[in-house]
Amino acid sequence: MENKENSAREQEAEDFLHIASVKEDWGGDGRGRMNLSGRRTVIAKEYLPRQYQFFDTNTVLEEHGWRVSGMPNNVVAGSRRLLTWHDSGASTSRVVISRQFEAPSGFFTSDLEIFVLRGAIQVGEWQLSKHGYSFIPAGVRVGPWKVLGD
Repeated sequence: MENKENSAREQEAEDFLHIASVKEDWGGDGRGRMNLSGRRTVIAKEYLPRQYQFFDTNTVLEEHGWRVSGMPNNVVAGSRRLLTWHDSGASTSRVVISRQFEAPSGFFTSDLEIFVLRGAIQVGEWQLSKHGYSFIPAGVRVGPWKVLGD
C-alpha cells in the first residue's frame, strides 16, 4: 500500500513539473492573461500606454524603515525602492532586508512574488538563494522567515 502511495506522489510531482506553460503571445493585442499594463513607474507617474520604460533601479529613491503592513513591530524593518504600481494595489519593489530579519509564520492577503538578487532567505521549509524565485498565492500560510548569512 505504501509503495502505491509513494508512486502516486511521485507521479503527481512529475506531472506538475511537465505542465504546459501559458502560451506566449508576442503578436497579440495586449489583452493577454498576464496583462500588467496600466502600471505607473518611478520615471513616469502617469500610465504611458504601449511604451517601454527602462531605468536604473539604483537611482530610485529608497524608503528606509519600510516593513510589510501587518508584520509585528519587533520585526526588523528593511528598505524598499518602489518600481511600479497599479491602482489595484499591485506593485513591484526592490526590497533589502538585513541579516537580523526574522519574521513569524503568517500569510499574505495578496499574491507575493520573490526573486532573490543577493544573499539567501529561509521561508518555512524552503531556502531561496541567489536567483531563487517563489510565488506565494494570497491566503497561503508560510512558515517563519529568516535571512541566512549576509
